[in-house]
Amino acid sequence: MTIRRFTLPLALISALAAGCSDPVPPPSQGGVRINYHPSSLPGASACSIGAHTVGVAQGGAYPSFTSGNPGKRVVDGQDGAEVHCRVSGSSSFAFTGSLNKDAVSFSTAGRVEKGGTGTGTVAAADPQTAQHAFSPVQSQQDPQCTFRVNENKLEVAGGRIWAAFDCPSVRDTVNFDIQCGLSGEFVLENCDE
Repeated sequence: MTIRRFTLPLALISALAAGCSDPVPPPSQGGVRINYHPSSLPGASACSIGAHTVGVAQGGAYPSFTSGNPGKRVVDGQDGAEVHCRVSGSSSFAFTGSLNKDAVSFSTAGRVEKGGTGTGTVAAADPQTAQHAFSPVQSQQDPQCTFRVNENKLEVAGGRIWAAFDCPSVRDTVNFDIQCGLSGEFVLENCDE
């Protein structure tokens, strides 16, 4: 009995091994529109940073978030954007995410029911809050921000979320006398699961 040896060139072995590896997942992407406004809590102090709207989206303007279209998103690692996120679950989803670009930052964490609502936290900062020497505004534990994914355009699934949020009271992290409300929408896609 003769045993034959098969030898393959090293380049062919490397090519075959490379063809078996998993494809690189696309980078995370997202967009956010943040509305600063007076707090909706009774007896809350005035929002001394002033009502204004900012956001993070491709092209610099905040996303329009029209029905069925979350607008142009920024991509992690492109044009100075940083996008990090995780969305996991099946009927109830836990999520965390952050978007940073052009001196606007947004971060969030919480839990939401598919086709329903949930609670969590939001932190935000932008050039107007920095202009007044304020630290990022952050939601307090009580009351928490509410999140909605119960409208036609909004959704949550493994690895992605498009949600509306409302925070009745947020305070400056250094000067708790500065109290505002936050609301808006965000979309995070290509997230870890």
